[in-house]
Amino acid sequence: FAVCIVLPRRFTDEGVTVTTEYCLCIVTAYPYISYFLHLLSQFDAMDGLKLSAAVDVQDDSCPLQMELRHLNEVALKLSRCCVPQPGGTLEFVLSVRQCRVDLNFKRLFWEEPDAETTYHAVLWALPILLRHLPLQEILLALGCMCGEMSVLVHSGDTSTVTAVIIGLLFLLRPLRWAGSIISVLPAAMDGYLDSPVMYIVGMPKYPPGHEITAGQIHIDLMSGSVDLHASEVVVSNMLMLPQASKLKELLRKPAEIIAKASRRRRLVRVGSTDYPVQTPGAAAAGSPDDAKHWQLPV
Repeated sequence: FAVCIVLPRRFTDEGVTVTTEYCLCIVTAYPYISYFLHLLSQFDAMDGLKLSAAVDVQDDSCPLQMELRHLNEVALKLSRCCVPQPGGTLEFVLSVRQCRVDLNFKRLFWEEPDAETTYHAVLWALPILLRHLPLQEILLALGCMCGEMSVLVHSGDTSTVTAVIIGLLFLLRPLRWAGSIISVLPAAMDGYLDSPVMYIVGMPKYPPGHEITAGQIHIDLMSGSVDLHASEVVVSNMLMLPQASKLKELLRKPAEIIAKASRRRRLVRVGSTDYPVQTPGAAAAGSPDDAKHWQLPV
Protein backbone atom coordinates (compact mmCIF):
# COMPACT_ATOMS: atom_id res chain seq x y z
CA PHE A 1 0.00 0.00 0.00
CA ALA A 2 1.11 3.57 -0.67
CA VAL A 3 -0.75 5.92 1.68
CA CYS A 4 -0.33 9.55 0.60
CA ILE A 5 -1.47 13.07 1.37
CA VAL A 6 -0.78 16.07 -0.88
CA LEU A 7 0.31 19.36 0.72
CA PRO A 8 -0.02 22.62 -1.26
CA ARG A 9 2.73 25.16 -0.62
CA ARG A 10 3.33 28.70 -1.87
CA PHE A 11 6.66 30.54 -2.02
CA THR A 12 7.77 34.00 -3.13
CA ASP A 13 11.14 34.19 -4.86
CA GLU A 14 12.42 37.53 -6.15
CA GLY A 15 8.90 38.90 -6.33
CA VAL A 16 7.51 35.85 -8.15
CA THR A 17 4.92 33.70 -6.34
CA VAL A 18 5.26 30.01 -6.99
CA THR A 19 2.53 27.52 -6.03
CA THR A 20 3.48 23.86 -5.83
CA GLU A 21 2.57 20.63 -4.05
CA TYR A 22 4.48 18.08 -2.01
CA CYS A 23 3.36 14.50 -1.50
CA LEU A 24 3.98 12.72 1.81
CA CYS A 25 3.77 8.98 1.32
CA ILE A 26 4.05 5.92 3.53
CA VAL A 27 4.87 2.75 1.58
CA THR A 28 3.89 -0.26 3.65
CA ALA A 29 2.91 -3.91 3.48
CA TYR A 30 0.29 -3.33 6.19
CA PRO A 31 -3.31 -2.33 5.40
CA TYR A 32 -3.80 0.25 8.18
CA ILE A 33 -4.80 2.98 5.72
CA SER A 34 -6.92 5.09 8.09
CA TYR A 35 -4.27 5.04 10.79
CA PHE A 36 -1.47 6.09 8.42
CA LEU A 37 -3.64 8.83 6.89
CA HIS A 38 -4.37 10.14 10.36
CA LEU A 39 -0.67 10.07 11.23
CA LEU A 40 0.27 12.05 8.11
CA SER A 41 -2.56 14.54 8.61
CA GLN A 42 -1.55 15.04 12.22
CA PHE A 43 2.06 15.61 11.16
CA ASP A 44 0.89 18.31 8.73
CA ALA A 45 -1.36 19.90 11.39
CA MET A 46 1.70 20.19 13.64
CA ASP A 47 3.62 22.06 10.88
CA GLY A 48 5.98 19.16 10.48
CA LEU A 49 6.83 20.28 6.93
CA LYS A 50 7.22 24.02 7.47
CA LEU A 51 9.07 25.34 4.44
CA SER A 52 10.45 28.81 3.88
CA ALA A 53 11.54 27.99 0.33
CA ALA A 54 11.19 25.21 -2.20
CA VAL A 55 13.01 22.00 -1.28
CA ASP A 56 16.06 21.24 -3.39
CA VAL A 57 16.88 17.80 -4.73
CA GLN A 58 18.28 15.79 -1.81
CA ASP A 59 21.66 14.22 -2.55
CA ASP A 60 22.45 11.14 -0.46
CA SER A 61 26.01 12.36 0.00
CA CYS A 62 24.92 15.69 1.49
CA PRO A 63 23.62 16.44 5.00
CA LEU A 64 19.85 16.36 5.36
CA GLN A 65 18.18 19.71 4.68
CA MET A 66 16.89 21.36 7.85
CA GLU A 67 13.35 21.66 6.45
CA LEU A 68 13.16 17.86 6.19
CA ARG A 69 14.54 17.07 9.64
CA HIS A 70 11.19 16.43 11.35
CA LEU A 71 9.95 14.36 8.41
CA ASN A 72 13.11 12.28 8.52
CA GLU A 73 12.72 11.68 12.27
CA VAL A 74 9.17 10.40 11.82
CA ALA A 75 10.24 8.18 8.90
CA LEU A 76 13.06 6.65 10.93
CA LYS A 77 10.79 6.09 13.92
CA LEU A 78 8.18 4.35 11.74
CA SER A 79 10.80 2.15 10.08
CA ARG A 80 11.92 0.91 13.51
CA CYS A 81 8.41 0.08 14.70
CA CYS A 82 7.31 -3.54 14.96
CA VAL A 83 3.69 -4.32 14.17
CA PRO A 84 2.18 -5.79 17.33
CA GLN A 85 0.88 -9.32 17.48
CA PRO A 86 -2.93 -9.68 17.51
CA GLY A 87 -4.12 -8.32 20.81
CA GLY A 88 -1.03 -6.13 21.26
CA THR A 89 -0.62 -2.35 21.15
CA LEU A 90 1.81 -0.19 19.22
CA GLU A 91 2.76 2.85 21.28
CA PHE A 92 3.76 5.63 18.91
CA VAL A 93 4.49 9.22 19.90
CA LEU A 94 4.48 11.84 17.16
CA SER A 95 6.65 14.78 18.20
CA VAL A 96 7.36 18.00 16.29
CA ARG A 97 9.29 20.72 18.10
CA GLN A 98 7.54 21.12 21.47
CA CYS A 99 4.35 19.30 20.45
CA ARG A 100 3.64 15.64 21.22
CA VAL A 101 0.68 13.45 20.29
CA ASP A 102 0.08 9.83 21.29
CA LEU A 103 -0.99 7.82 18.25
CA ASN A 104 -1.25 4.36 19.77
CA PHE A 105 -2.61 1.48 17.73
CA LYS A 106 -4.34 -1.60 19.16
CA ARG A 107 -4.49 -4.65 16.93
CA LEU A 108 -7.31 -7.11 17.46
CA PHE A 109 -7.64 -10.80 16.66
CA TRP A 110 -8.87 -12.01 13.26
CA GLU A 111 -10.08 -15.54 12.54
CA GLU A 112 -9.35 -15.50 8.80
CA PRO A 113 -5.97 -14.53 7.26
CA ASP A 114 -7.44 -12.02 4.77
CA ALA A 115 -10.06 -10.57 7.10
CA GLU A 116 -7.78 -7.92 8.58
CA THR A 117 -6.67 -6.56 5.21
CA THR A 118 -10.22 -6.53 3.88
CA TYR A 119 -11.57 -4.79 6.97
CA HIS A 120 -9.03 -1.95 6.94
CA ALA A 121 -9.28 -1.41 3.18
CA VAL A 122 -13.07 -1.26 3.22
CA LEU A 123 -13.04 0.87 6.38
CA TRP A 124 -11.29 3.62 4.45
CA ALA A 125 -12.74 3.11 0.98
CA LEU A 126 -16.41 2.28 1.62
CA PRO A 127 -17.58 5.74 2.83
CA ILE A 128 -15.96 7.36 -0.23
CA LEU A 129 -17.51 4.79 -2.55
CA LEU A 130 -20.99 5.33 -1.07
CA ARG A 131 -20.64 9.12 -1.34
CA HIS A 132 -20.00 8.95 -5.07
CA LEU A 133 -22.09 6.00 -6.28
CA PRO A 134 -25.68 5.02 -5.45
CA LEU A 135 -26.10 1.52 -4.05
CA GLN A 136 -27.90 0.37 -7.22
CA GLU A 137 -24.91 1.41 -9.34
CA ILE A 138 -22.44 -0.27 -6.99
CA LEU A 139 -24.31 -3.57 -7.32
CA LEU A 140 -24.36 -3.19 -11.11
CA ALA A 141 -20.60 -2.54 -11.17
CA LEU A 142 -19.94 -5.60 -9.00
CA GLY A 143 -22.11 -7.74 -11.28
CA CYS A 144 -20.20 -6.53 -14.35
CA MET A 145 -16.89 -7.27 -12.62
CA CYS A 146 -18.10 -10.79 -11.84
CA GLY A 147 -18.87 -11.06 -15.56
CA GLU A 148 -15.19 -10.22 -16.27
CA MET A 149 -15.91 -6.90 -17.95
CA SER A 150 -13.25 -4.18 -18.00
CA VAL A 151 -13.86 -1.16 -15.76
CA LEU A 152 -12.84 2.46 -16.27
CA VAL A 153 -13.34 4.74 -13.24
CA HIS A 154 -13.39 8.45 -14.02
CA SER A 155 -13.02 11.45 -11.71
CA GLY A 156 -10.84 14.55 -11.53
CA ASP A 157 -9.85 13.59 -7.97
CA THR A 158 -7.32 10.76 -8.11
CA SER A 159 -7.70 9.92 -4.41
CA THR A 160 -11.44 9.36 -4.95
CA VAL A 161 -10.70 7.17 -7.98
CA THR A 162 -8.27 5.07 -5.92
CA ALA A 163 -10.73 4.68 -3.03
CA VAL A 164 -13.55 3.58 -5.35
CA ILE A 165 -11.32 1.02 -7.07
CA ILE A 166 -10.09 -0.42 -3.78
CA GLY A 167 -13.64 -0.45 -2.38
CA LEU A 168 -15.00 -2.38 -5.37
CA LEU A 169 -12.12 -4.87 -5.36
CA PHE A 170 -12.54 -5.73 -1.70
CA LEU A 171 -16.35 -5.89 -1.94
CA LEU A 172 -15.82 -8.75 -4.38
CA ARG A 173 -14.41 -10.92 -1.58
CA PRO A 174 -14.28 -13.90 -1.27
CA LEU A 175 -13.85 -13.64 -5.07
CA ARG A 176 -10.63 -12.09 -6.34
CA TRP A 177 -10.21 -9.82 -9.34
CA ALA A 178 -8.10 -11.71 -11.90
CA GLY A 179 -7.42 -8.81 -14.26
CA SER A 180 -5.01 -5.89 -14.22
CA ILE A 181 -5.35 -3.12 -11.62
CA ILE A 182 -4.12 0.41 -12.37
CA SER A 183 -5.35 2.92 -9.82
CA VAL A 184 -4.39 5.94 -11.96
CA LEU A 185 -3.46 5.43 -15.62
CA PRO A 186 -1.04 8.06 -17.01
CA ALA A 187 -2.48 9.99 -19.94
CA ALA A 188 0.48 8.94 -22.09
CA MET A 189 -0.51 5.28 -21.67
CA ASP A 190 -4.16 5.57 -22.74
CA GLY A 191 -3.53 2.95 -25.44
CA TYR A 192 -3.80 0.40 -22.61
CA LEU A 193 -7.58 0.90 -22.73
CA ASP A 194 -7.62 -1.17 -25.95
CA SER A 195 -6.08 -4.16 -24.17
CA PRO A 196 -7.94 -7.46 -24.76
CA VAL A 197 -7.23 -8.44 -21.13
CA MET A 198 -9.81 -7.32 -18.57
CA TYR A 199 -8.72 -4.46 -16.33
CA ILE A 200 -9.90 -1.94 -13.78
CA VAL A 201 -8.35 1.46 -14.44
CA GLY A 202 -8.71 4.93 -12.96
CA MET A 203 -8.43 8.07 -15.10
CA PRO A 204 -8.70 11.79 -14.19
CA LYS A 205 -10.11 12.45 -17.68
CA TYR A 206 -11.05 10.46 -20.76
CA PRO A 207 -8.63 10.40 -23.71
CA PRO A 208 -9.71 12.52 -26.72
CA GLY A 209 -12.27 10.67 -28.81
CA HIS A 210 -12.63 7.81 -26.36
CA GLU A 211 -15.91 5.90 -26.56
CA ILE A 212 -17.21 3.02 -24.49
CA THR A 213 -16.84 -0.38 -26.16
CA ALA A 214 -18.53 -3.74 -25.69
CA GLY A 215 -17.22 -5.59 -22.66
CA GLN A 216 -16.33 -2.34 -20.92
CA ILE A 217 -18.12 -0.19 -18.34
CA HIS A 218 -17.53 3.43 -17.39
CA ILE A 219 -17.98 4.48 -13.76
CA ASP A 220 -18.42 8.25 -13.81
CA LEU A 221 -17.98 9.56 -10.27
CA MET A 222 -18.94 13.08 -11.35
CA SER A 223 -22.47 11.98 -12.27
CA GLY A 224 -22.61 8.91 -9.99
CA SER A 225 -23.47 6.53 -12.81
CA VAL A 226 -22.33 3.26 -14.36
CA ASP A 227 -22.52 3.41 -18.16
CA LEU A 228 -22.66 0.39 -20.48
CA HIS A 229 -22.19 -0.05 -24.21
CA ALA A 230 -25.47 0.28 -26.13
CA SER A 231 -25.42 -3.42 -27.02
CA GLU A 232 -25.27 -4.39 -23.33
CA VAL A 233 -27.83 -1.95 -21.93
CA VAL A 234 -30.69 -4.17 -23.16
CA VAL A 235 -29.28 -7.13 -21.20
CA SER A 236 -28.17 -5.15 -18.15
CA ASN A 237 -30.58 -7.13 -15.95
CA MET A 238 -28.47 -10.22 -16.71
CA LEU A 239 -25.34 -8.42 -15.46
CA MET A 240 -26.77 -7.70 -12.01
CA LEU A 241 -25.87 -9.87 -9.03
CA PRO A 242 -28.36 -12.66 -8.18
CA GLN A 243 -31.26 -11.35 -6.08
CA ALA A 244 -29.85 -7.82 -6.43
CA SER A 245 -33.17 -6.19 -5.48
CA LYS A 246 -33.33 -8.07 -2.20
CA LEU A 247 -29.66 -7.37 -1.50
CA LYS A 248 -30.17 -3.68 -2.22
CA GLU A 249 -33.03 -3.48 0.27
CA LEU A 250 -30.96 -5.23 2.96
CA LEU A 251 -28.03 -2.88 2.44
CA ARG A 252 -29.98 0.35 1.92
CA LYS A 253 -30.18 1.48 5.55
CA PRO A 254 -26.54 0.68 6.53
CA ALA A 255 -25.33 2.38 3.33
CA GLU A 256 -27.33 5.53 4.11
CA ILE A 257 -25.95 5.66 7.66
CA ILE A 258 -22.33 5.30 6.49
CA ALA A 259 -22.69 7.86 3.70
CA LYS A 260 -24.51 10.37 5.92
CA ALA A 261 -21.99 10.05 8.77
CA SER A 262 -19.04 10.55 6.41
CA ARG A 263 -20.60 13.73 4.97
CA ARG A 264 -21.60 15.21 8.32
CA ARG A 265 -18.15 15.82 9.76
CA ARG A 266 -14.59 15.77 8.60
CA LEU A 267 -13.11 13.42 11.15
CA VAL A 268 -11.02 10.30 10.89
CA ARG A 269 -13.30 7.38 11.75
CA VAL A 270 -11.80 4.12 12.95
CA GLY A 271 -14.15 1.47 14.26
CA SER A 272 -16.69 3.18 16.49
CA THR A 273 -14.53 6.19 17.44
CA ASP A 274 -14.04 9.57 15.74
CA TYR A 275 -10.52 10.99 15.83
CA PRO A 276 -10.29 14.72 15.07
CA VAL A 277 -6.93 15.99 13.88
CA GLN A 278 -5.50 18.01 16.75
CA THR A 279 -4.04 21.46 16.35
CA PRO A 280 -0.48 21.97 17.63
CA GLY A 281 -1.81 23.67 20.75
CA ALA A 282 -4.17 20.83 21.51
CA ALA A 283 -1.45 18.32 20.78
CA ALA A 284 0.79 19.89 23.38
CA ALA A 285 -2.02 19.75 25.92
CA GLY A 286 -2.64 16.05 25.28
CA SER A 287 -5.77 14.18 24.22
CA PRO A 288 -8.66 12.48 26.06
CA ASP A 289 -8.07 8.95 27.27
CA ASP A 290 -10.70 7.52 24.91
CA ALA A 291 -8.81 8.85 21.86
CA LYS A 292 -5.41 7.43 22.71
CA HIS A 293 -5.93 4.01 21.15
CA TRP A 294 -7.11 3.01 17.73
CA GLN A 295 -9.43 0.22 18.88
CA LEU A 296 -10.48 -1.76 15.82
CA PRO A 297 -13.47 -4.00 16.59
CA VAL A 298 -14.12 -7.15 14.56
